[in-house]
Amino acid sequence: MAKRKRQGKAPEPKRSRTQLNNARKRAAKKRAKEQAKRTDPSLVYIEDPLAAPTVRSAKGWFANLGAKLSLRLGPVEGWRTSAKLAVRAGAAGPRIGLFVPKSHDVVPINGCAAHHASINAALEAITTACKAARISGYDEGKGEGDLRYVKLEVERSTELVQVTLVWHASSQEEAGKPLRKLTKALQQSAELWHSIWANFHAADKHTSRILAFEKEAWVQLSGSKRWLREALSRSGAPYHCELCFPPFVFRQANLCAFEQIVAAVRRFVPPGSAVVELYGGVGTIGLHLADLAGQAG
Repeated sequence: MAKRKRQGKAPEPKRSRTQLNNARKRAAKKRAKEQAKRTDPSLVYIEDPLAAPTVRSAKGWFANLGAKLSLRLGPVEGWRTSAKLAVRAGAAGPRIGLFVPKSHDVVPINGCAAHHASINAALEAITTACKAARISGYDEGKGEGDLRYVKLEVERSTELVQVTLVWHASSQEEAGKPLRKLTKALQQSAELWHSIWANFHAADKHTSRILAFEKEAWVQLSGSKRWLREALSRSGAPYHCELCFPPFVFRQANLCAFEQIVAAVRRFVPPGSAVVELYGGVGTIGLHLADLAGQAG
């Protein structure tokens, strides 16, 4: 009996040059997307900050007005003293970091060069404590998990960190034992913390809001009862002014640079001016203009 001839794999149809080019573009786009999932988004422009889209946009805006925007760069490392980071479920435990642009995929950013050293130390302690306490990161697909975000702020004079644990629960009672275990684990690194807070945020899984701002959503779990304080010593104001930054207020991520902005604003305010600060917050700008407002002399 004659053996049946094995049929080989049918040859692929020959592709045109346009098809080959399009295939290469798709492959390159896929590689770039995969690389983005492994790259800290905050470091994309750290080698060349002036190439950042925000800078290009600002330059274009001034150019349309016939003006040139002059820029001065500060330190590119260690400047971020305030950070809000996502916490998501991962195979090896919670992943803490930033979202890949245009997605909710988290890139872990331990050891980020832009962060103040105290924030990097705090992130390492939180990661270790989460594993010890068996805390689960938030799973957006299922709407389940414990820890949704962490908010970290450095008091520059002491280098201590005020940390807020954004918890997937509506109250401290609902958070229960997992939150108590994590707090206890974090207290093993007491030398890092100014204070430890919880923010209870059980909102719908589709929300992009990081924090719940109702008064009852905030609970201090440990640490100093004294608000975190900052003095803008390079603002140019001829008096000492301490700003209070509890965890539920807005704070600039780069206070060192913002001091220079406040000093520049002062140069444009003549003595005796009427001053109104919109969205005044804790008074970061307005309190440093107090001597220039009102009756001249």
